[in-house]
Amino acid sequence: PHSYIHTREFRLRFLRADLFDAKRAAKRLATFLQTMCLLYGTYALERPIRLSDFSKNELKVLNAGRIQLLPYRDRGGRRVCMGVPSQKHDLHHPVTRAKIHFYLWWVASKSVETQRNGLVMVTIHNPAISDATPSSATAESVSSAIDRDENYDDIRGLPSLRFAKIY
Repeated sequence: PHSYIHTREFRLRFLRADLFDAKRAAKRLATFLQTMCLLYGTYALERPIRLSDFSKNELKVLNAGRIQLLPYRDRGGRRVCMGVPSQKHDLHHPVTRAKIHFYLWWVASKSVETQRNGLVMVTIHNPAISDATPSSATAESVSSAIDRDENYDDIRGLPSLRFAKIY
């Protein structure tokens, strides 16, 4: 079948993310595809995710700017992603939040430079708001749907890019 997941460029994203460790890259790729199917459906295997795949409500959450890719890189050439959770964070469905994160990470990983250097994630953390609470996407809604698979223990292994630093 002709799908973006069968292209050399797609596979190279994962190899670069894991510094050409083929075993780790294969695990990352398989986990990524499982997660994309879980979040977006099987059409995520046919073509890359795009903004038109989001519902009106999901776009509203995305446009709120809680998480965004900054238009510049740090001194090491790494792309910077900024997260600023609001007090209304828990009002948004956890899967919606996960879909937005994965979409932005996918967009960031289009750049070969980002694939090589990784992504810096900066979060203004509010202890009252966390994606590690039982009602969050990564902890409950998504992980219960994937039966607490051991591949999902660390969110850093999911995207098609490497997190160089998380602040």
